[in-house]
Amino acid sequence: DWDLIIVASNGGRLPDADGRILTMPGLGQALERIGIRSGHDLALRKLADKAVLEPLFDSFAVPANSDYFPVLDLNAAKTRFLGSAAHDFVALKRAPLPVLELLADIKHDTDDGQVVVRGDLQVTRSTRVAMALRDFYINGNSSEASPDVPAEIRKDMRLVSLLLKSCQHADSWQTWFDSLHAVSVAMLPYLAPADIEHLWTALDVDRCGERIPPHRRLWLALLKAVGERDAEGMARSARAILAKETALPATHFDYVLAAGMLGHVASGERTEARALWTRYTKRARRRPEPHLLFRLLLAHAVDTR
Repeated sequence: DWDLIIVASNGGRLPDADGRILTMPGLGQALERIGIRSGHDLALRKLADKAVLEPLFDSFAVPANSDYFPVLDLNAAKTRFLGSAAHDFVALKRAPLPVLELLADIKHDTDDGQVVVRGDLQVTRSTRVAMALRDFYINGNSSEASPDVPAEIRKDMRLVSLLLKSCQHADSWQTWFDSLHAVSVAMLPYLAPADIEHLWTALDVDRCGERIPPHRRLWLALLKAVGERDAEGMARSARAILAKETALPATHFDYVLAAGMLGHVASGERTEARALWTRYTKRARRRPEPHLLFRLLLAHAVDTR
């Protein structure tokens, strides 16, 4: 999960990974051992590109490497000795929002019924979970939950459907929303927008209409915007939620603030993204340093290139 390969060229833009390399003698067999058998398996492992990462790297105060001050040599030896790792950096691939998809234009093609996700990386496991949840809802809840789906998500998966059938239990909307949020975080970043459109149709949330509390309808609008990769809709819904709900749980608050900043950045509205961070920064800074996801978004919000 934590190993990286950095691919670079001396000038010029790197092309996308070509699945034809899997047909090369010897290479295809070697990659198959780690679960890479198709172009989709290969693309799933792409973390980001220079356009996404350069603003983030520039936000760290690191002096230039030189013969007089060999930053790379000195710090590489130090980090190996201390057993340090950049887990948070690799974990950006598993953010609860389609961050890298919106910033790096990395597409998912899970709407192709022939896609088979292989391998045992966390991102491949998460994608299999998302596809299993999709199948459960689109198949009319008649299918058994895949063994890929963790037990706690299975409970949320069934609660979402169960409470939508009646639409009458006002005291259950909080439970329903908590389950919907958990299921959405497990699905939306890993599925293609076309898949998610079918998913919302299958769920038919709109049938409950006015019975859904107004502040929950704002959340539904946000989740739908995330699924559609609608950056402007994400920013608009996140701002509305943050303005109305002042006592959000930490995980929900982080999700909304990140969604709003991502929506603004992806729409080219860097000033608005910075304003959102500045307005709510005290609520976000519960840690000595902001989470790397916020650091990435803020780096793009202040980037002037």
